[in-house]
Amino acid sequence: MPVYLFNIHGYKTWMPNHERGYTQKGKGVFSTDEQMNLLYERKSQFDAIYFTESRQRIVVDAALEVCNTIGISAYYLVCVSTHLHALVGWKDEREWEMIYDRIKRIIALKLARSEGVAGRRWLAARRNGTAICSREHFVHLVHTYLPDHQGVRYVDEQALGRINNGRL
Repeated sequence: MPVYLFNIHGYKTWMPNHERGYTQKGKGVFSTDEQMNLLYERKSQFDAIYFTESRQRIVVDAALEVCNTIGISAYYLVCVSTHLHALVGWKDEREWEMIYDRIKRIIALKLARSEGVAGRRWLAARRNGTAICSREHFVHLVHTYLPDHQGVRYVDEQALGRINNGRL
């Protein structure tokens, strides 16, 4: 059963001037770059989108709705001011990109509807998904990494019970 950690960022919340650097699709990770940041700023059409608490709730609810609709297990969802972490799994052969895109599309739609603003970019363009290949990694995510994020969350307590009993 594939399990992935999806990261969905608000538009322009991780720019080249970020203290931890930035990435370019297909090119890798780069150090902080003020000149590149200026280039990104000139090319951008909209202001950055940060997730207030009410937006965080919309993002988490939208992701959970998609998971329930398309038969995906949502183990842990947590949204902070800049991004959503979605730890999800499924039992068939669907590609992670298709699932990621569906979740992202519905989140953007729900944000646009909630604020009555159409035609603006809500989320970063790049896909970000990491395959979780071991029980140890999964356990680390649900017991250490994700709980460290302060924001609106959804946790599947039954799944966590199975983890604690060694059945996931």
